[in-house]
Amino acid sequence: MKKEKSCTLYEKNKLPLVIVTSDEKNDLLGAVLSNFSITATCKTVSEALGIIEGGSQVKGIMILADKYPSEMTSISEREASEIKALGLRVYIEYPSGCEKLGICGYGETECADYQRAVVTAPDALGIEKYSLLYIHGARYVKKTDISSSYLVCAKVAGYDVADFGLTDCAPSVLLELSADGNTLIASTKLSQFISARYAPYKRWQALWKSILGWLSGEEISYFEWEKYVHSKYDRHVTLPSDSYRDSVRLNSEWYLNSGVLYGDNGENGIREGFASGKNFDEFGRQKMLMNWRADCIGESVGALALASRLLGEEKYGKAAYKVMKWLLTESLLTTGARADKESSEYGLFSWHNRAYDQYYGDDNAKSVIGLILAAEALKTNEFDKRILEAIIGNFRTTGKNGFRDSRVLAEGLQKQGWKYYYNSDTVYYSAHFEALPWATYLWAYDRTGYAPLYERTLKGISMMMTAYKNTMSKDITDKSIQWRWTNGLQQERAKMIMPLAFLVRISPTEEHISWLDTMISDLMAWQDKESGALADAFGEEWEGNGLYGPFTKNSDYGNHESPVIQKNGDPCSDSLYTASFAMLTLLEAQKAMEAIGNDELAEKYRAYTTTLSDYHVRIQQICKEDPAYNGVWFRGFDFEKWETYGSDGDAGWGIWCIETGWSQSWISSALSLQAMGTSMWDYTRSTTANAHIESVISHMIGDENTETNK
Repeated sequence: MKKEKSCTLYEKNKLPLVIVTSDEKNDLLGAVLSNFSITATCKTVSEALGIIEGGSQVKGIMILADKYPSEMTSISEREASEIKALGLRVYIEYPSGCEKLGICGYGETECADYQRAVVTAPDALGIEKYSLLYIHGARYVKKTDISSSYLVCAKVAGYDVADFGLTDCAPSVLLELSADGNTLIASTKLSQFISARYAPYKRWQALWKSILGWLSGEEISYFEWEKYVHSKYDRHVTLPSDSYRDSVRLNSEWYLNSGVLYGDNGENGIREGFASGKNFDEFGRQKMLMNWRADCIGESVGALALASRLLGEEKYGKAAYKVMKWLLTESLLTTGARADKESSEYGLFSWHNRAYDQYYGDDNAKSVIGLILAAEALKTNEFDKRILEAIIGNFRTTGKNGFRDSRVLAEGLQKQGWKYYYNSDTVYYSAHFEALPWATYLWAYDRTGYAPLYERTLKGISMMMTAYKNTMSKDITDKSIQWRWTNGLQQERAKMIMPLAFLVRISPTEEHISWLDTMISDLMAWQDKESGALADAFGEEWEGNGLYGPFTKNSDYGNHESPVIQKNGDPCSDSLYTASFAMLTLLEAQKAMEAIGNDELAEKYRAYTTTLSDYHVRIQQICKEDPAYNGVWFRGFDFEKWETYGSDGDAGWGIWCIETGWSQSWISSALSLQAMGTSMWDYTRSTTANAHIESVISHMIGDENTETNK
């Protein structure tokens, strides 16, 4: 047998295959060679045919897309004729036309947006019909005739399967058996399935077993590979005693190495993170979200500062201080009208750098919570007054009932003045928007003694808990007196725990304790007992008002914000909206019970806190090859598949999104506080906010009973 120079022959053949690729690092090549021996690997089709013609018993040939996405894979008419004459089965990906092999109708290319691969030939692939496979950002060659498709590329709603079937024409073929019966065509580079992080693992495993079995004529019983990005621990591994510290360190290194710090070590802030959904390139890499957001920045400062204190790592503290100083003294997010003492916008933080005129109370509160933690961890009171002004800026745009609504606009503040909002009768039953501002008001009341902070917050919480009771009652159908959940009911509960825990610190009445226990019990009723995961859930039809529920038709997928699940019971946790916040709020509840001597509830909440925190340590992602993904928590995680997976249709913050705030920062901060044996409430007692309360209130609120005073 003649040995071609660019071919590698394998003496002990298990699969009679030849793989053609000039890329020695091709995912499929590496996976195949780690599982089997094959006849040969060659760099060109011509060289592979030389091997086969020499008398080997090769049954199939795989021609991989080496020049993807810039150039399609081509086979000459001569090569095609030889393939047919030899009776070979051929797999070719990202092809240009070849009539000899029945490859016709291929032309222009497109990139997958919110489209997923949908199984249309379950018997051929051994995968349930309409099952979904992610092909992040894949560029594919369009094909109009898909009568013999195994997979199509379609925009569909669903978690594991397309719940509404294929309601629209899906002309974009991803895998097709051509008319002659011996040619299998992938219209994109499926062989990058590892590095491009295609999911879920088991379905891709079944797919490749089917393809390899068809090509070789052998029964393929196994085919395994190491994921490019994978969880740090398996669900059953006993965690090391220092696992929380290690997890914090790993995530802090991600902040420093991923590119989210802007300027010299953060002197110009922190970017929002990495997007999901349609924001993958052709190689499965995610687009960085370049926004500056005050909430993400403040939260991240808190996480890095705590990490510095916990680990004794000065570099994290230096970065935290630089970012904190930039946010509070230089950034337009907090300067301009927000630093003008005569403006009704004074004290507030803008939402982000493309919306300086929008002030979300919950986002202001998230930033404040991070900054409070950072001030203590960095041992500086330099910014305590500015942090207090942010709290009061939020508070003076909160109405008499304790509610603020979702956001306040600069235009309204300029025209009507802050007193208009302070004297309003606003009622807004959304814990997503109201709970964390309440937590900051109660924190500030405890430190300063300024009574209106407590009085208005208590009224709002009392009304909110009555509305929650209405929400959970099937006998009450009036939506106006029920909760308004955003894209899940669980996220509302998780956030509501923090102000309830702080309220118990201040006023540990039986009623207040029962409110807290009800909220925690209802939240943790969704905890998976085996893994510790907190399953996400949205409100059922009778449970309040849902702003962004599950998709009700295929065409909506990717068009608005959404849950990570399609139906309650889907095994997915949400570490952007729910589980991340729950880690810290449950810790605050645990420590509140310890402080008032309620050992029974303290132990109950401690178990919840620990199991949920252990879960997050286990699912922290490891990627040695790419610092963008090493040490992160993605938004969604399927605790049955034990991988990042879910419904990725959220228009902005899908399953694979990596948010510096909301997720990374809250998880890391909660782990740091637990490792230090403390809570936010206890850790931040040395604030100097009380020294500034008189001057801040005098200037920002003055005579609160004078309705005309602006």
